[in-house]
Amino acid sequence: FKEAVENCAADWRAGTDDGWCAISMNSRYVISLENNLSRKPGVEEVIRTNPRAAIGSRYEKGKRYAITHNPESVASVMLSCEEEQIRRIETQLKECGLQAGRICCGAYAMLVRMLEDTNDGREQKPVSASDTGRRASRLYVVCSEGSVCALMQSGELWTELRSRSDIYTDSLDPVLDLLQPLTARLESGAELFIAADNDDTGIADQLRGRLDGVKIEDLSKPQHLWRVLAEI
Repeated sequence: FKEAVENCAADWRAGTDDGWCAISMNSRYVISLENNLSRKPGVEEVIRTNPRAAIGSRYEKGKRYAITHNPESVASVMLSCEEEQIRRIETQLKECGLQAGRICCGAYAMLVRMLEDTNDGREQKPVSASDTGRRASRLYVVCSEGSVCALMQSGELWTELRSRSDIYTDSLDPVLDLLQPLTARLESGAELFIAADNDDTGIADQLRGRLDGVKIEDLSKPQHLWRVLAEI
């Protein structure tokens, strides 16, 4: 990252207002599915200033966190990343005359936006406890600069999350391999939502060629990642 900043700083400064820019981190983070996190009013702000008070025993020193709750269950998607990494990015930008207006995890930001855009009140088929983890009615997939995050949903319950960084470059085979155990559990008529950092990855077409009876909706747009970050 330091080398990229040094080589591109002049162009970046020319394309910004007073050197302010947004950064997407695509490594050294963890996205996990957690249960029974605090939902007290204001907890999303508390987790930024006093994460131990917000997530209790899950807290690790030197980490920063963000959480997104499922409004219909006790599950939450939690992001953790290294504070040292964030400070290093801020320092490297400053040394080159740039300022970090926003530092985000692209995969997490895209997943949160996808959940907001697709959980729009459409009725979901109820699921019993015995079915949870076996069959799924929805699968959410985001691909961001080599990183992948996939979240399974049964009825209104989030049941499984898989997240990997730096697993693909040009070939999408590692993405398809990661998704295979999840897509195998999709019921007939299930929905698969996918969003990539840009609209030319071809991942949606490859999935359509492999999955019969699954409704695949590609939410990717040109410069999709940066559109999402700009709207946060």
